[in-house]
Amino acid sequence: MILAGFDCQFTSKWHSIMKHPASLYDIISIVESSYAKQVRVFDSLTIKEIQDGNITYLVQNKDSIKYHYSQLLTFIDNHFIELVTEFPGNKIYPAFLRQTITSIIANFDHMLLTDLINLSGSPGAYKIRDSAMAANVVFLKDMLYPGKK
Repeated sequence: MILAGFDCQFTSKWHSIMKHPASLYDIISIVESSYAKQVRVFDSLTIKEIQDGNITYLVQNKDSIKYHYSQLLTFIDNHFIELVTEFPGNKIYPAFLRQTITSIIANFDHMLLTDLINLSGSPGAYKIRDSAMAANVVFLKDMLYPGKK
């Protein structure tokens, strides 16, 4: 059995999310270095504020945060073929990047609807989380293991 997956939650300083800004920069800079620098600054600040538990920052900047990550998805879509060409040994890598950003947006929505201290809140928050987790499983099934059970 081969398992594959990814965790893009912001909630732990010990997971790969702390390397996220540098990883994004490494990938995006292949196509456009100036945009990659902007993404790194934005992503670093967003992750820092989340790690610090600065809910006020998240609430006040939610539209901007979602806009920036949505713009990143558009960038990936617009340069997808170019990114795939840059990773000849692992053509699935840009698709994983895109799915990770999609999951980050869903995770952000989940965080805004959930009381992060008590882990309670709107039942809709868990629908967001659950649908994002299901989308990740579908992505893995369709992209990594197409036609397999």
